[in-house]
Amino acid sequence: NILTELNYQAHLFFGDGYEGLPQYAPFDKILITAAAKEVPTQLLSQLAIGGRMVLPLEERVGQVMTAIDRLTEKDFHRSKYDTFFFVPMLKGRIKDEEDQEDS
Repeated sequence: NILTELNYQAHLFFGDGYEGLPQYAPFDKILITAAAKEVPTQLLSQLAIGGRMVLPLEERVGQVMTAIDRLTEKDFHRSKYDTFFFVPMLKGRIKDEEDQEDS
């Protein structure tokens, strides 16, 4: 495929985006391309110190592009940018679909 031809070693996963991939953490960068109602705390815990998460975050004014930098084990810095429109991030939906397939 094209990623291999470009010498990228991509790994694709299907699952609940709110849970992330703790078995592969820590991550230097986490990019979320669906609007979340709150910052996914499980993803914050998977972010490396010095790492950055970027996500559209739902707020009263709409969806605000937000960058969260992990400074230390417990300290984070949040920067807000402009408003955008993304599809919603659906928590736990993959589990619901797997349960239906097993029925």
